[in-house]
Amino acid sequence: MAKAPKTLSPAEVKAAKKDLVTLLKAQKDNLKPVQADAAAAAKALAVLVSQRLEALQLADPGQVIELLATVGEVLAQPLVRLDPEVC
Repeated sequence: MAKAPKTLSPAEVKAAKKDLVTLLKAQKDNLKPVQADAAAAAKALAVLVSQRLEALQLADPGQVIELLATVGEVLAQPLVRLDPEVC
């Protein structure tokens, strides 16, 4: 047969409550470093996601044409300097 549950006196309930509160405070204090690390990791992840989303954005076609024209000019400069007719 099952045992009847023990009835606690008010003093025993108060002592048990005090012990539980002490344990909860200790656990909370133990979690503080972990919570700080988790917050830092969340910030780093947010920055990484933001950077990746920026990298995935398609460039404006006008900007691409301007960039290619500039690259062509830069690459053509050494050829112009080496041409004896230009010097």
